[in-house]
Amino acid sequence: MNLNGSVVVIANWENNKLVGKNGATINDELGLSGHYVEWAYPWDTNSISSQDVNVSVITEDASTNKNADNEYSSSDNIPRTAENKFSNLNWGYSKMTVDVAPYITDVKRNSGYMTKRTRSGAYPLLRGEEGNTVEGFNLTAGSVNLTISSDKAGNTTLVTMEKIETSGSNISFTVPKTAKDGYLHLTVNNIPALNNTNVSNLDSNKEAKDTNSKFWTDDRFIRIWQDTDRFGDNTKGDTGVVLAQNPAYPAMSMDDSGNLYASYTNYSMHNVYYTTIGGESIAVFNGYDSPEETTIFVTGSGVDRKINVAYMANYQSGGNYENWSGNRSDAGGLYLFDTYLSTRASDSNNVSDFRGYIMSRFELLYHDKQFQQFKNFRLARKDSENNGYIHTAYYDIDTMSIHYSTISNSMSKLARGSFEASWVNIDGGSDEHDTASFNGKKDEKGTSLVADEEKNVTLSNVFTDGLTRGAATGEHVGIDLTLTNHYPVLVYFDSVNQVVKLARANVENPKKSETNWNIQRVITSSSDDNYTTTNGSYVDIQIDSEGKAHVVFVNGKGELIYVKSENSSDDGKDAYTFGPSVVIAENSPMNVDLTVRGETPYIGYLTSLGSFDGLNTAFYDASLDLDNDGVSEGVWETMSAPLTHAVSNNRASVEAHPTPTSSSWESAHAYYSTGYYRVAYYIGNGSGHKKY
Repeated sequence: MNLNGSVVVIANWENNKLVGKNGATINDELGLSGHYVEWAYPWDTNSISSQDVNVSVITEDASTNKNADNEYSSSDNIPRTAENKFSNLNWGYSKMTVDVAPYITDVKRNSGYMTKRTRSGAYPLLRGEEGNTVEGFNLTAGSVNLTISSDKAGNTTLVTMEKIETSGSNISFTVPKTAKDGYLHLTVNNIPALNNTNVSNLDSNKEAKDTNSKFWTDDRFIRIWQDTDRFGDNTKGDTGVVLAQNPAYPAMSMDDSGNLYASYTNYSMHNVYYTTIGGESIAVFNGYDSPEETTIFVTGSGVDRKINVAYMANYQSGGNYENWSGNRSDAGGLYLFDTYLSTRASDSNNVSDFRGYIMSRFELLYHDKQFQQFKNFRLARKDSENNGYIHTAYYDIDTMSIHYSTISNSMSKLARGSFEASWVNIDGGSDEHDTASFNGKKDEKGTSLVADEEKNVTLSNVFTDGLTRGAATGEHVGIDLTLTNHYPVLVYFDSVNQVVKLARANVENPKKSETNWNIQRVITSSSDDNYTTTNGSYVDIQIDSEGKAHVVFVNGKGELIYVKSENSSDDGKDAYTFGPSVVIAENSPMNVDLTVRGETPYIGYLTSLGSFDGLNTAFYDASLDLDNDGVSEGVWETMSAPLTHAVSNNRASVEAHPTPTSSSWESAHAYYSTGYYRVAYYIGNGSGHKKY
């Protein structure tokens, strides 16, 4: 056999039989009709990557007669088979010219980490990470060039990989710190790898192994991440600890320009803080006992941005039962920090400080005399006006119910020592406090109480779609505001009737009357698998730029479910009509968070705690063509972030950049690891993905 000028003996006649040589496999048949030989020779082409490589087969009989060269001309010129082995019709061919091209069989992160391909089959890689490898065939025969390109053919290079080295049959490389999504384009001796340009829907080019990989082909697309930032700087407090280290109950939000903020509690200082990426930690509260859970919401940008932090002021003065009181020096509750409110210290009629900090207060602990009474609270605010409404929804563990409230800086005495915002008990259990009138009354210690409404409201006659009030709800609640009227919309789980419900208001401040509310099903089709569900944890909602509602939750099967409304309801009067539910992920995702950029939803969630691939994202990518028919039908993409820090069980927040560019990021994912609240960025393609 002649391989591009190198002659290799693959068989010899020895001891009355044909014997394979140099690793060749021989199967022959000698008879009256002639001598038929089937053979296979393993040709190691790693030393060759070139076009127009000549390959020919030479046979020689006992009289040293050799075969003639029959050049391959077309696929009609077929070689001999068992069926035509002694035919006179077609004598096949003995010589052909081939291109030896590189082919990538796998792409792997640094060997210290797992490599988990995305739902579409893309490879998540990390900016700046060294020691990534390309495995395959014909990779190391000469000059190697490895880039990320915007097109399959590699015509437009986005970035060139760094520290490219060959070792054995593999290529190692470093991902540049400026990389973004694109196709991995490899050339060896200027011969491009076949992966991205061959026919993807051929069975030979499909790489499905199970249901999780059913869309994989041999295309090599790269999705780029960055994992370098954390919240807070290294400033130490009076106790000697770094303020941003070991934050409790952290949460993340984003202003209108894409700047990220976080809130957290520091147990050493008994303080609640907010901070930025690598920034100063600003204290907003100090308590006798350490505060607990926090959440943050930021609107506007620049010097006019408004920062709101809600937190569980989990204290009671003196520790004695009789010291529970509506006065903030005697009992805590769900407190609120507002940047504008904190500037109003001179307004002594409405504002006074407590331990040097100014705050307003939602529902308080003295009614039921129970610590940690309110959980999983969320904030929503659509404008950055000084007196804009700040809405909250939260879970009350005492009555196992969902509550709603709102505060505006225009309210009278909103930061005085005995102020408490009234609330609405949306669904679940209730007690006498949920319909009580507190304004102008006195508590058990004689404190004169101040509230913004005449009384609290408990909903009972506003349930539609055949629903009734449940005796208990799930612990999670989502809240957002309608597009232009800014009316609150809540989603939650009725754990008794096993239904995901949506409560929509028809005014901006719906605390005055039950008639300001309507409650409906999220999933209205009885044929939908999630019409009823034994679980509805981590439920969340976002209203997009068309006014349509996006809802997520984890059902009783441990599936992450997504549904989207087909209409808007800006005035809160029309019911949302939702499309069918979609399974986004399985295996019981945790700490789910939802956001939208325009009309594109982004979901963040945790799996595999303690691992370097436990932070996950899902987003709708309208450019994906998973059936490889040449038409982009769009589908949900899911992937694990390639982190350098192991994920711990804490809140995982997600934000989508309002204007992603080639120099920014597409989505930011906050997670807790090794003592800090960190941010991993999905860099994306520089322009964001299209709507769902």
